[in-house]
Amino acid sequence: MFLLVLLNAITGATYPIAKAALNFAPAIFMTAMRMFIAGILIIGWEWLRGSCRYKFDKQGVALLAALVLFNVYLTNVLQFWALNYVGAGKAAFIANLTPFISALLAYFFFKESFSVKKLIGLSIGFLSFIPLIISQPTVEAAVETASRVGYWPEIALVVSTLMSVLGWLAMKRLMQVQTNCIMMANGLSMLIGSFLFFPTSWAVETRDLFPVSNVPYFLLSMAGLIFVNNLVSYNGFAFLMGRYSTTLLFFGGFLNPLFASLYGWYFLGEEITWQVYVAVAGVVVGLILFYLDEKKANEDKNSKIYKAKL
Repeated sequence: MFLLVLLNAITGATYPIAKAALNFAPAIFMTAMRMFIAGILIIGWEWLRGSCRYKFDKQGVALLAALVLFNVYLTNVLQFWALNYVGAGKAAFIANLTPFISALLAYFFFKESFSVKKLIGLSIGFLSFIPLIISQPTVEAAVETASRVGYWPEIALVVSTLMSVLGWLAMKRLMQVQTNCIMMANGLSMLIGSFLFFPTSWAVETRDLFPVSNVPYFLLSMAGLIFVNNLVSYNGFAFLMGRYSTTLLFFGGFLNPLFASLYGWYFLGEEITWQVYVAVAGVVVGLILFYLDEKKANEDKNSKIYKAKL
């Protein structure tokens, strides 16, 4: 549980760093550069270690393609497009549907069961976020009403959330068939994904091949994003997938925006409202209920295995 909290405490820094980076380069181009550099670093590290020989058989190629398409490309592109029309509050609300989508997919694909206590924990965590979401500044209404294109932005955010979950489910399957190649798979998916982002940026953002306004500050922001998001977040999440259920990991993601709020208060002087305290309390209670029930289920399972061996 400590590692799950620590991971979200670190990755919560993504938001203030990304906010700074967007002052110096367009979003999709920034993502392309981040994926390109991080991919090379991870692949180089894994090559030097020599601990992984990724199998490019039919299954290996299919799972890698799923990571590139779902976990890297579609998730990010759909989010960035939708945020041109939808306010941050609604986007955050839809993104926090991830635990519920992952719960359904994990139930069907990995046969993960959910007790009454787990469902109560998920519900508490979800409901505690509602006051925080509806308290978003009304200035976002201007963003939502500008250049409306029907409900496609909301649909894009839901699909983006679904793509993210599908990508991590593909990663979980990859862990079962190529145990020592998780970091290599992440590095390859980032590098390949970057070559999809670059033409996308050129098509929808700018025809400038290097649209950066301040190179030193851009590189500093990129270094922070690569460390927090690409190295710690992607690989830390993949590591914890071997220890916890998919739904528990995504449920722990509720902590991410809470840590981001804390960093915003400390570094940017942003106010922490009572809605944030409600969300913190709800997430902590819900996460403890979910974790204790999962821990008990694992202990019962291990006990049955031990007795069967006697």
